[in-house]
This record gives sequence, structure tokens and C-alpha cells, in this order.
Amino acid sequence: MSRSHLPMGWSTEHDIFICHLDSKGYLLDAICNRLREFWPDFRKEGIKDLHVDRRLRVLDQSCNDYFKRSVGEFRWAEMV
Repeated sequence: MSRSHLPMGWSTEHDIFICHLDSKGYLLDAICNRLREFWPDFRKEGIKDLHVDRRLRVLDQSCNDYFKRSVGEFRWAEMV
């Protein structure tokens, strides 16, 4: 895990993914489960609800469109 407690390889796509699920009403444990489902490498990284919660808080206070962005371009879009 990196200094920010996010798995190595964490990217903008992961940020958009968690924001999308959060905006659809997913609970933190369900978001973590989906992360592990779509990115199996995160299973061994030990990502926890607390890590996702912290990241969502940071993203919520940042200038971005992640919570309302169209997600059609991502491979996981039709599965969540």
C-alpha cells in the first residue's frame, strides 16, 4: 500500500469507479467488494472501507466531475 493507503496502481479510473458506485448508493463494503471483483490485484493489497471512505471524502472536496461523469467508456460500466 502506498502512503495514502491506496493500493499500488490506483488510478483515475478507480476514483471514478468508487464515485460512481457511491452516487448509486453502494455502501463502503460493497464498493470494496466490487473493487476486488474487477481488479483482483487489490485482493492481496487489503483495501479496506476506511481507505475508500477517505478517498471519497478527498474526491468530494476536490474540483472534479467524478460523481456525475458518464462512465460508458469503462469496461465495468455495464456491470455495476
